[in-house]
Amino acid sequence: MTQKLGDIKVTHIGHDGYYYYEFFPKKTGKTTITTKSKYDNSKRIITIRKYNNPVSSIKIGSTTVKGSKFNKTDRRYLSYDKYVKQKNQLIITPKKGWEVTQIRTLNRSGSKEYQSLSIFDKNSIKPTGGKGNYKLSIEFMNTKTYGRITEEIVFK
Repeated sequence: MTQKLGDIKVTHIGHDGYYYYEFFPKKTGKTTITTKSKYDNSKRIITIRKYNNPVSSIKIGSTTVKGSKFNKTDRRYLSYDKYVKQKNQLIITPKKGWEVTQIRTLNRSGSKEYQSLSIFDKNSIKPTGGKGNYKLSIEFMNTKTYGRITEEIVFK
């Protein structure tokens, strides 16, 4: 009997035409994932670590989302109407041992990128695309293990 360890989903199609896949595990542990392509048949051993919240705080405009809100989930919801009328300054504060590696604004499915933001500048965001169809995607990297976690804020 084979146990289902998680789901593999297409997260987006890149500008280069490649499909990008992500594995969403159900629990921690070690597993072997076999991938097949027309170029190679390879096995990779992947260690799945327990979710670790990398967020100390995220400030959007005048609203601060505490890092503790991300303790059990990697997604938070904010009001689209509150943020759509103005550009909102974005300040991300990671926990010690984490750094922000990528900030993007995407549509609901992740197939359309509205804006790729610089992690070095003071960024401003203005939701577009309608309620529930605009999300802020923030990728964090653990500076010791190089593991990556993506947190999302969806504007509903």
